[in-house]
This record gives sequence, C-alpha cells and structure tokens, in this order.
Amino acid sequence: MTGLEKDASYATAKSLWGKDFAQYGTISTWGQEDYVVAQFQKMKSNFVDKGYPVILGEFSATRRSTLTGSALDQSRLLF
Repeated sequence: MTGLEKDASYATAKSLWGKDFAQYGTISTWGQEDYVVAQFQKMKSNFVDKGYPVILGEFSATRRSTLTGSALDQSRLLF
C-alpha cells in the first residue's frame, strides 16, 4: 500500500518494486512492470491514438528516510 512503512492489519508494507529486486526484500505481487505497461498501453490506445491528451498526476516513488540501500534506490529509480 502506498506510503505504508510497516505492516498493518489491512496491508503489507512493500519497499521494493520490480521483479529483479525480489531478492532484496518484499515486493508486491500486484502492479509490477507488466501491469503498469499494460495500463499505459490502454491509455495510449483509448486516448492518445484518438487525439486526446493524457495528463497523469501523482505518479512517483517517494524516497523514505527509514528505508535505505542501493537496491532500494535502484528499485525506486526503475519505477
């Protein structure tokens, strides 16, 4: 869950994104690269290809001060 830095009753914290980083810690089983690519392709074919502009807001990976390490930084950069 976005912004979650430790496990809670309603969600499990994920600190890494990208299947290549699973060896370093817990990654989500949902919303990895293939899913994101598919969603962007849907936006392209349903809007951009028809001449409609797309503005995507609030799409980022925030650096958290409580999480450090080169694998974490590389994972955030990949996202």
